[in-house]
Amino acid sequence: MDEGAPFVQALGAVRPDTAEERTLLITGASSFTGHALSLAAAHSGWRVIAPLTGPRQSYTGVRAARVARLEVEPHIVLLTEARVGSSGLCEAIRATMRSPDSGGRIDAVALHHAVVGDFRSPDYDVGYAVSDATRGARDLVALAAAYGARGVVITRSVFESGQGCTNDPRPITLYAIAKTASSQVWSEEARLAGLAIQHFTITNPVGPFEEPRFIAYLARCWQRRETPVLQSPQYIRDNVAIPVLAEAHLAAVAAASLGQGGHRTPSMWVGSNLDFAQRTAREFGQRWSLRCPVDAAQVPVADEPQIRVGIDPVGFIDGAAESRFWDDFAAFYRPNGLFE
Repeated sequence: MDEGAPFVQALGAVRPDTAEERTLLITGASSFTGHALSLAAAHSGWRVIAPLTGPRQSYTGVRAARVARLEVEPHIVLLTEARVGSSGLCEAIRATMRSPDSGGRIDAVALHHAVVGDFRSPDYDVGYAVSDATRGARDLVALAAAYGARGVVITRSVFESGQGCTNDPRPITLYAIAKTASSQVWSEEARLAGLAIQHFTITNPVGPFEEPRFIAYLARCWQRRETPVLQSPQYIRDNVAIPVLAEAHLAAVAAASLGQGGHRTPSMWVGSNLDFAQRTAREFGQRWSLRCPVDAAQVPVADEPQIRVGIDPVGFIDGAAESRFWDDFAAFYRPNGLFE
């Protein structure tokens, strides 16, 4: 994969020449989706301010690779050691706004940070997660409003109760409960500050630089010439290619910058976990010239809602764009590739 190419190349995105550059403040930029959203905005005419929790050297593995991609993008300003909720973040934003090329304003805010950790653990600390994710909410929203922001985009999870299309509205994991509570806090603070609110609900983003979970398991098995066995093949879920998700998020950001509220839940590849594993096997297998089998375990009694998918259809602009996405995705997991 060409690391110098725009991450949103699968959508044919080209940074336009703009007389007046808009500014996006985005939190959670070192995460898989956060870094993709930041790069997509920068490649589409936005100046991006992205606070990072720790110093540059504190990031390792795939997160360090994401930060490295953000660092070399000239239209992204990284604020290191600027944890959300800290006085350091607000001071760093003020300093950035004083720079001659800042434009002196913030047009929109994307709130993408969260306490993820072992999000499926029964010991996930909801209280800590909510407290940490909402610390300093009032100060940050007020500061953005003071610099001209008219709206915020709040990332939600389809695992939350009542999100997406489902046969059972209960939350999936304690993380989802924390996400709902955090979103409610940020929404109320934004409302009190007079900002429009765009809720952006994410299903399951997939693509290069993702966290090493489901697809990583499949790839490791195939590289060892083993057959991966899916433990929950029956669940109907919704996978969205990360460049497509980033484009949908940009639309929400643009609407928020105009003071427009709304709720978007992008939906792309709907099917069972087994369906998506088989799709990935076909696409990776073609590019690796390797047979990639998939097996499914005996299905236990379901302990999660059977169906949880998105609402608003999204997709690639054409077949060539989709093919380029799978080229990059397979290259990321190729033996001796960047993933390794």
